[in-house]
Amino acid sequence: MITLARLALLGALSGSPALADISAFNGIGRHAEPSTAAFRMTTLDLPGSHLGEDTAAYSVEANITPTFPLFRASGGPLPGAYLLTATPQFVVRRSDGVPSNPVRTPSYIPAVTLFYGPGDSLGTTGTTWYASWTLSHYSNGQTGSFFQPGGRALNNVDGSFSLWSAAAAIHLLNDWPFLPEYKALQLKYVYGKEGGLDALYPDYVVSVRMQTADHARARALIDLDWMVRKGGSSPDALKPVPLSGALTGVYAPGGLFPTLALFARFYAGIDNYNMNFDKEIYRLDLGLMLAPL
Repeated sequence: MITLARLALLGALSGSPALADISAFNGIGRHAEPSTAAFRMTTLDLPGSHLGEDTAAYSVEANITPTFPLFRASGGPLPGAYLLTATPQFVVRRSDGVPSNPVRTPSYIPAVTLFYGPGDSLGTTGTTWYASWTLSHYSNGQTGSFFQPGGRALNNVDGSFSLWSAAAAIHLLNDWPFLPEYKALQLKYVYGKEGGLDALYPDYVVSVRMQTADHARARALIDLDWMVRKGGSSPDALKPVPLSGALTGVYAPGGLFPTLALFARFYAGIDNYNMNFDKEIYRLDLGLMLAPL
């Protein structure tokens, strides 16, 4: 979904003496996509999902997004606050029902993000907006051919996938009528696509993310993506579906693990697991989330 820097661990890091005053930026973590783990026993693939054995029959899907603040500063070219982060994100599915229960084509998505906000804080009370710029690489570490023999289907088992992207986003925190407290609009440019990806994978992705304020330790998130479909003679069946969306409910029980939450998510759209991008899926997930509430 939306490619914002993941700051799920920023609150835990804010107490470090080397990161004095980093708490001024903690609000960013509340508005970013956190680490999640969904388990097969709590996942339902709804009718219409174009999933095959290697993608549907998995025992666990984990999206791990540790984020490390590199530096913060005030002033700069524009008066305000700056924060640079690095996120070595990776996503894995452990297959079920196939020999040795392998992890097929794991996703590696390292990113660096620069945040800017007016004043001396970002994403905190009193802030009405901030901006971000992200540079990201997305690959799966595989060396297999891009297509299956015959060239009519993608090689979802060990096909090589690699691309780069640059994104700019504006984040709003205000009380517009009928909209949640937090809204973000992002434009991503995708480039450096390996081999057959260039003819199939979009050059531009427009994303919208919204999030309600906390209410009784619960919140709701909405993610919407428009992948501007590539033209050309390649069959549309091999291209990602243009529209994807997710509705997620989050509840944090608190107690001994204040950053651990439960989530329920309905998702419809592209299977964004690297070489599975030609598949359209409909899923209901229940799982665990690492995110400060």
